[in-house]
Amino acid sequence: MIRPTLAALAGASALLLAWAGPAGAATFFVQESHPQALDTNQCTDQNAPCRTIQGAVDKAEVAIGNTVHVVAPGDHHAPVDEYDSVTLDGAFPVTLTAPGVAIRATGGATGLTVSNASIINDVAVASATGPAVSSTSSGATFTGLQTQSTGAVGFVGTGKLARSNLIGFTAGLQLTSGSPQVLNTIVRSSPSPPPGAPGIALSTSLTATLRHVTVIGFPTRVQVGASATLTAANSTFAGSNVTTDLALEAATSSANLTNTNVSPTRTAFTGGAQETQVTKTNPLDVSPGLDSLGRLTPGSALIDRGTAGGPLAGDPADAKDVDGQTRNQGSAPDVGADETAPPPPTPPTTPPTTPPAVVNPTGSVAGAAPAAAAPIVSQPIVNVPPAAKPKKKSKCRTRTVKGKKKKVCPKKKKRKSRKKK
Repeated sequence: MIRPTLAALAGASALLLAWAGPAGAATFFVQESHPQALDTNQCTDQNAPCRTIQGAVDKAEVAIGNTVHVVAPGDHHAPVDEYDSVTLDGAFPVTLTAPGVAIRATGGATGLTVSNASIINDVAVASATGPAVSSTSSGATFTGLQTQSTGAVGFVGTGKLARSNLIGFTAGLQLTSGSPQVLNTIVRSSPSPPPGAPGIALSTSLTATLRHVTVIGFPTRVQVGASATLTAANSTFAGSNVTTDLALEAATSSANLTNTNVSPTRTAFTGGAQETQVTKTNPLDVSPGLDSLGRLTPGSALIDRGTAGGPLAGDPADAKDVDGQTRNQGSAPDVGADETAPPPPTPPTTPPTTPPAVVNPTGSVAGAAPAAAAPIVSQPIVNVPPAAKPKKKSKCRTRTVKGKKKKVCPKKKKRKSRKKK
């Protein structure tokens, strides 16, 4: 399972590609560490790139269909190129692709500001006390966006986000206008966010659609403001007993949830909001089984619990999960931003088979151990008395003489001794 972080993305090497666009469109290259890098270059030759992203963006925004490609250092041991804040606000949107580098804002500055329908691919943005990314264009598209704000919001504004990781402090994702869409995205908090800070906050009077979104770490997972509507499918907002999964802040707030993991006991209603303002289809209320980065762990109750239908079903951005893995890996899509293969079935256990015995001509079994001799058991010594001599049979007889019984024995004959003459 791929687990990218801002540092890992900034340190990865990128493969240089020929970026195709509309007829006549140009690609402008940026590489800060290149020895020939200057913003005064034409920047359409990767051997003579611009030095800053803003320098290339300003050149690309003069015509439709242009691309700005930020080249990462070719040697992974080389220092990571970091760039100052960037603003895309020209008359013509551009495609900005920057794998393997980072935009880093200092102080209260915003790292990346977008106010047109530009396409942002594989960009990592970090900020301190300002938002990492701000977008005021509902036509802006962000894919593979990595944000990290240690003191403010990871992303604020509107547009379409897919396969992104948004890390913030006061909020991870603050949606402010239009009809923003978010797919296959993880929203998580910087360490120790403020009490009640929301992972996703919907401002007033907008409709936000979420599919395969995971929110972790924030005290309040999702917050829906007045006249705002949240529509979500295959998403998980479930936290612990000390968090709020979903908060509706007004009688005009509403939420429509399909195969979404939210606990009723951790749903809050304030400002006149009531439970009837939440509509659920195939609701889930399970422990999500996620790791600290928001990925599914083996045996998670969210595996294969999603639906192929629901809002944003069939959107091309939903074909892969947050890490670029194809959905589905199992019998149904997983709930949340991560898709993982179910564990393989346990093979049946077969008892070992014993081959038939082969009998030798001698009668012994081939391969068998020789029979052990019977153990000798010592017996206690017993003193047996000598056998008694048999008694001689008596020759006496009992006779009745004059009415009385008498024992009559024959008289012994005297042996005559022979005298020697």
